[in-house]
Amino acid sequence: MHDLGVASDGPHNQRFEVEGADRAAALLLERGVPAADADEVWQAIALHTSPGIAERRGTLCVLVREGVGLDFGGPLGAHHIDAVTDEQADAIHHAYPRLEMARSLTDAIVAQAAKDPRNAPRYSIPGEFLREPGKFGQTRLEHACRSSRWGS
Repeated sequence: MHDLGVASDGPHNQRFEVEGADRAAALLLERGVPAADADEVWQAIALHTSPGIAERRGTLCVLVREGVGLDFGGPLGAHHIDAVTDEQADAIHHAYPRLEMARSLTDAIVAQAAKDPRNAPRYSIPGEFLREPGKFGQTRLEHACRSSRWGS
C-alpha cells in the first residue's frame, strides 16, 4: 500500500507518500482497524522515503523502509539485502515479474509530482525525480537499480 499515492484515480494534490498514507489509513479505518493502528500504517507509508527518520518511528516504519529498500535490490540502503537468497529471489521474481519496476514507479511518481508544485518539494524524492531526468535522461535511482542485485 506504500505506493497508493501514485494510483491514477487519486487527487494528486500532495506528495505521493502523504497521499498514499492518507488513502491507506482511510481504507483501514473503513474496515474497522483501530485508529492507533491505522496511524502506525500512516506513519510507515508517509515516512518510507525518509532515511534516518523512518528508522526512529517504530518497528512498522523500519520494516516498510527496509522492505522497499530490499525490493529495489539495495540502492536505497537496504541493510538486509542478503536476507533473500538468490533462489528465493528467483522464485519471487518468477511469480511477480519486475516489469521495469524502477522505471514505471519513477514515471508514476514524476507524473503525480508534475500535477502540482506542492507534490514535489525540493530535496524530496518526488522533487528530485521530477528534476533529475531533464539533466541525466533518467533518475539516479533508475541508474542505481540497473546495477543493483535485481538488475531492474
